Amino acid sequence: MSETSKTVVAATAARRSFLRQAAIAGGVAATGGIAAPAVLAQSPVVLKMQTSWPASDIWMDFAREYVTRVNAMSGGRLTIDLLPAGAVVGAFQVMDAVNDGIIDAAHTVPVYWYG
Repeated sequence: MSETSKTVVAATAARRSFLRQAAIAGGVAATGGIAAPAVLAQSPVVLKMQTSWPASDIWMDFAREYVTRVNAMSGGRLTIDLLPAGAVVGAFQVMDAVNDGIIDAAHTVPVYWYG
C-alpha cells in the first residue's frame, strides 16, 4: 500500500470516528431537549407557610409582601400558601410544626424560642 493510500485510509477512519462521535453527541443533546418540556410542564411546588401573626397584624403584611415577591421571582414554579397564626398550629408551635413536617415554612421571630 502506498503512502498516499495509507493517508486516505487514515483520513477516512478519522472522519468516521468524528461523525460517530458527533452523532452520539447529537443524540444526547436531542434527548435533553426532549426531556426539557416535561420538566417545564410540571406543576408548581406549593409550600405551606404559617406565621405567628394574626391576619390583621402588620407582621402578616410583611409576610404577604415576602410571599408575593417569591411567587413572582419563581415565575410560577413555586407557590407559597401563606397561613395566619392558628390556621394549622398555634402561633408558638410553628417552629416545631416545620421540624415535624406539618408545615413547610414559618414566618416568626426567634425571640419566642430563646432557651
